[in-house]
Parts: sequence; structure tokens; C-alpha cells
Amino acid sequence: MRGGTTSGVVYPLAVCALAEHYVIRSVGGASAGALAAAASAAAEYGRLKPAPASADPHRVRPGFAGVAELVRWLISGEGDDRWRLTQLFQPHHSLHRVYRLAAAMMQQPATTGRNRYACGLIALLSAVTKPAQVALVLLFAGW
Repeated sequence: MRGGTTSGVVYPLAVCALAEHYVIRSVGGASAGALAAAASAAAEYGRLKPAPASADPHRVRPGFAGVAELVRWLISGEGDDRWRLTQLFQPHHSLHRVYRLAAAMMQQPATTGRNRYACGLIALLSAVTKPAQVALVLLFAGW
């Protein structure tokens, strides 16, 4: 399985669909694809376990049902909960500003309700020193 955040979300659901008809025997991947491969292997192992008698809301169900449930939980939510996936990434303190800028540039009004360029400008202003902030404001005001 290839890497990439999208792959890390799509692959587990694809494997869940395949697991309805097949037994997963050998799986591997790189980066986020490796996470999906590990989740697939764990789900296949979990398929051998009996389902718990009572559902605990703080635990993931075993098997592929649990993988699908986990993916839905990661990509769903409202308010602050809609940022679950991005909150799992913790950049090194020296790269925090760069990470914020990169995350801001991934915003899309259709999915997050936020403008990419406005978020990028705010992140850029918070990532630079005061003299650079003044220069950026003057640059964007004149543009």
C-alpha cells in the first residue's frame, strides 16, 4: 500500500470491503500505507476473536468492523472534533510554524468551511517575526 494521508483513510475501508469475500494473508506498505497494512493485519487477527458480549464505547470492536468504525470516527465530527485526524500529528517544536502553514494551505471551503488563502496568510503572519509581519501586511495590502 502506498503512503499518503488519503491512502491511510481509503485503504482500510477498501480492505474492509475485500475482507467480506477474502482472507487477508500478506499485506505491507509504506508510510500511511504501512499503518493501513498494520490495521488490516490486526483486523484479520481480530476476526478470529469472538465479539464481546457488551459494547464498550471507549474501545474499538475487533476485526474489520472495528477498522471501519475507527476510520469513520477519524473523519467525522463537528466543531473541534472535525479536526481529529490533524490533531494526531504533533510536529517537532522547531517545525510547528511550518506545519501550521502547510495545514493552513490544505484548507478548502467545501470541506472545512475555511478559505485556503486567508488561513495561509494568518499562518504565515504567525510564523514570521514582527518586522516580516509588517512587510507582509504591506505587500498584501498593495497587491
